[in-house]
Amino acid sequence: MCSSDLKCIILAIDAPIDLRFQRSLRRGRPGDGKTIEEFLIKEEEELTNDSGKQQLAKCIEMADFAVDNSGDKEELRRQIISFLEKAPAFKSIQQS
Repeated sequence: MCSSDLKCIILAIDAPIDLRFQRSLRRGRPGDGKTIEEFLIKEEEELTNDSGKQQLAKCIEMADFAVDNSGDKEELRRQIISFLEKAPAFKSIQQS
């Protein structure tokens, strides 16, 4: 979380669960879950509000901007560029 003396912007990047599962299978990282059931268990751990865990749901809730990562890499790139173009304006609003 940003402290009161630090200005920051939180960007949430998300995609539907089934798409994230398919992408994780292609990456083949250990621990991501080889079945949708295993993947969902890992997802629940990351979404928890337990302060000792990632708290992904809380991070997404706090986000100032959100990007839908359902498309291909080029679509994600376009959305990130759009976000970066908007970020300076958002920053000046927050500082006033």
